[in-house]
Amino acid sequence: MNPVIRMGHESQCLSVGAVCLATLGIAFLLVAFPSFGQTTSGFTFTAPQLSTAPYRTPANTFEHGQCTWYVFGRVLEKSGTALQFARKGDRGAELWGQLLSPEYRRTDVPEAGAIAVWKHETIADFGHVAYVEGVYGNVVLFTEANFSVQGNYDGAIKASTITDFESSKGGKPWRFLGYVLPQQSADPVGAVPFANGQTWRGSYSCWLGEVMLELTIEDVAAVAVATPIGSAIEIAAVFDFSHSAGNGAFRLLGKYDVETSTASFVAGDWVREPVSNGSVNWATAGIEGRVGADGRSFAGSIVGPGCTTFEVRRE
Repeated sequence: MNPVIRMGHESQCLSVGAVCLATLGIAFLLVAFPSFGQTTSGFTFTAPQLSTAPYRTPANTFEHGQCTWYVFGRVLEKSGTALQFARKGDRGAELWGQLLSPEYRRTDVPEAGAIAVWKHETIADFGHVAYVEGVYGNVVLFTEANFSVQGNYDGAIKASTITDFESSKGGKPWRFLGYVLPQQSADPVGAVPFANGQTWRGSYSCWLGEVMLELTIEDVAAVAVATPIGSAIEIAAVFDFSHSAGNGAFRLLGKYDVETSTASFVAGDWVREPVSNGSVNWATAGIEGRVGADGRSFAGSIVGPGCTTFEVRRE
């Protein structure tokens, strides 16, 4: 099913191996993915400016129209990073996972700003690369060249489930090799910073003073859900605190807003209820805050009496 796109006017198009979102335009106000069970609000897409320096020599020395030419230019255009390679010589797409600078992060999880790399199963020395524009739940938004349109930019931002994006590429015999992140230290905008099994450690402030806090992420929903202000990822976590006056843990249920990088949680049941010593009566509380630009810090307010702020960092 084609997505519903609401801008200043209706726009529809088709593409091979993925859902085509738009060929022109700067921003999406609302993009709905009925076939994926997901709605994303506020996603901004700026079309590649192919006549600008990132896509032309001397900045870009790849053959015009090839997938490598486009991805090199898109990374330079979006982040200002001119991709560095470990050695000179052959820079074929199927080798990018090996040849791109070892300082770039390799991962099996798609993130905005990542380069996806494939190798053709039957044709030697032949591969493909694409640029990940954003990730929403189990949906990847991406752009590429020389795939649906031979010898040029494919002309559209596309959407596909992560599984289809990595495995099928329109039914052609491609083997997915992974993602390369040119960003070396920060998690790019558009990625969901919370993942199953993560631990975020820090503290929060109360009338008792500083209380040590450990936030454990138990479950992150596979798809985003629509909210009145945009799309959000549902998250289940455990709030584990420790102080000389007592320690305990309770469940949190919340949502992470992918557009604003904010998260809010309401308190659930006790996992480990503290024993009151008569001077302190512990209670559960919600939290709300914002994830930092590096994707590794989360700070905000305790929603409840007697406490004020918290700050944690993920390991």
